Amino acid sequence: MKKSKNEKTWERKKTSSGYQIGKFSQNKSILIVCEGQTEEKYFKSFDVVSLKIECVNTKGLSKIQLIDFCQKKVEEYKDKLQ
Repeated sequence: MKKSKNEKTWERKKTSSGYQIGKFSQNKSILIVCEGQTEEKYFKSFDVVSLKIECVNTKGLSKIQLIDFCQKKVEEYKDKLQ
């Protein structure tokens, strides 16, 4: 992992957001497909309790592989709902 002298904005937050875990039901899900580690870490840094967020690092897939990956993830999600 690349190290930099400057701390990333999303890594600075050290305190809790104040939301009570378990207070909200997770009825909605969001799938975020990223191309690298930086984007994945950025989205995983959010403390969102009302949504289920899954962030996936595709690690440099080609455009066609990326589309196939997303289609498979959508099908997996649909299978979970049934």
